[in-house]
Amino acid sequence: NNTCSNNDQFGIMLYLSDSNVFVESNTCSGNGDSGIFIHTSPNNTVVGNTCGNNSSKGIYLLNSSNTIVGNNTSENHSDRGIEVENSTDCTIENNICGNNDIGINLYSNSDNNTLENNTCSNNGTGINLSESYGNDLTYNTCSNNDYGITVDVSGTLDGVTLDSNTCENNYYNGIYIWCENLLSNVTISNNTTYNNNYNNEWMGGAPSTNSYSGITVYSDSVENVTFDKNTCTYEGWNGIHLVSWTYMNNVTFTNNVCLYPYYIGIRVRCFDDMTNVNVSNNTCSDSLG
Repeated sequence: NNTCSNNDQFGIMLYLSDSNVFVESNTCSGNGDSGIFIHTSPNNTVVGNTCGNNSSKGIYLLNSSNTIVGNNTSENHSDRGIEVENSTDCTIENNICGNNDIGINLYSNSDNNTLENNTCSNNGTGINLSESYGNDLTYNTCSNNDYGITVDVSGTLDGVTLDSNTCENNYYNGIYIWCENLLSNVTISNNTTYNNNYNNEWMGGAPSTNSYSGITVYSDSVENVTFDKNTCTYEGWNGIHLVSWTYMNNVTFTNNVCLYPYYIGIRVRCFDDMTNVNVSNNTCSDSLG
């Protein structure tokens, strides 16, 4: 129950710390860097803290694997609400992140983490995964951001699961994945996207771009990707949009519902070799374009 405010750098910092430390129920605000900084200190717990108006990040994990970050509120930061860098097997759950540049950011080989039941609103991006692999995102809500959930990889992305997330009223895409090389072993299922880019683009006339959809995936090559039981409604361009420049293999679209898109419910484009693409038992209706 500490209050750490208006310090030159960090409110609370663990550096080369022992394991099993609880950073709990603290208030960290107005500090010159981050509110809470866990640096090279794995196997610790950060719960029930309030971080606001710090100059950089609210909560920052660096080289700190197997850390639990839960039930925190992190708001009003010019950088990230919660950032996880080069940290694996962490659990990020039940946090509220608002009015940050990015609500929750996984960066630089932050692999095999679980993000669950987080609420990210009014950020530049709600949740972002950058150069990080094998992560599971479930039951998160991202609303009224520029982007809801984004994944960007400059090389090969092997493994990510997005299941039962809600992305609504975001200015651009609900869910957006960009991979420069091969995208493989990705599951996008049971997500709900609603009204992403719709009011901002369609209501003023035809959308000015073809990339702002409920779920958008761009990659040079795509294989072993599943879209199942997603519901996309009132999207500014397409409900679901998949684009591959080189080849597409073993891709499945099943049981998705795409209603009232401006343009197309499910749009699949491959500019070279497309094999084993299954589009079945989907409901797409009432295009408004």
